[in-house]
Amino acid sequence: MRGHLLSLPGYKKPAVNIAEEGKLELEWWNGDKCFTIFLDGERIDFLRGWGVDMRNEMEDGELSPQHLAAHWAWLNS
Repeated sequence: MRGHLLSLPGYKKPAVNIAEEGKLELEWWNGDKCFTIFLDGERIDFLRGWGVDMRNEMEDGELSPQHLAAHWAWLNS
């Protein structure tokens, strides 16, 4: 997936963090929008946020390579 991500228009280097649970986090911001990828060795998950209301302004789930470009386009829109 790394090569695919680097080829997306507008690619920027992410903020990188290792969470307490050992997950690698890659996070990008564009204004109020945030796109985070979580890698734990078993699966790859994502979080999209566009406000402070966790019920109505965030989306999360398992990330598939087929949907990465759509998430990236959302972040850069």
